[in-house]
Amino acid sequence: MDELERSELEKLKKDAREGRIRAITLDTSIFVAQHLRLEAGLLKQLRQFQDSSTRLIISEVVKQEILLHLENKAKESRNQLKKSLSLQI
Repeated sequence: MDELERSELEKLKKDAREGRIRAITLDTSIFVAQHLRLEAGLLKQLRQFQDSSTRLIISEVVKQEILLHLENKAKESRNQLKKSLSLQI
């Protein structure tokens, strides 16, 4: 991260702490980059805004895309489990 990016990040953090940022939205790519783990890592850090005036906004399109990714991941896991179980019999 170069000095300009670091400076911008610090400004964003300060603005968030001081209530100047009123909303945050995330694109599907952020969830995918975090391997759809909502309970860990960067996505878990969004809890810091839970009791603040900053709102997390997830568009309907992003919501549907995330659900589709989760469904596909579940199907893939189920298929891998079935395959593993059939190899053991």
